[in-house]
Amino acid sequence: MNNRPCAKCGSLSFRADRALAGRLVCNMCGTPVGTRVSHARRKSLTIFEINNTKKFLMIISIVFILILLIS
Repeated sequence: MNNRPCAKCGSLSFRADRALAGRLVCNMCGTPVGTRVSHARRKSLTIFEINNTKKFLMIISIVFILILLIS
């Protein structure tokens, strides 16, 4: 049997899951044994990314110029 604890929750209690072709799954959190647990989340894309900064400034300047022309 597996002597290592669950990578996600640290539990030592596992069961064979028939839906996953008999793979061992943690009883506490349901994570399959052997899957990698990622603690770092991907940075969400924002309008202030370096690649989009020039586009953002261009749009803001156009809007600002339009507001000045209309008023």
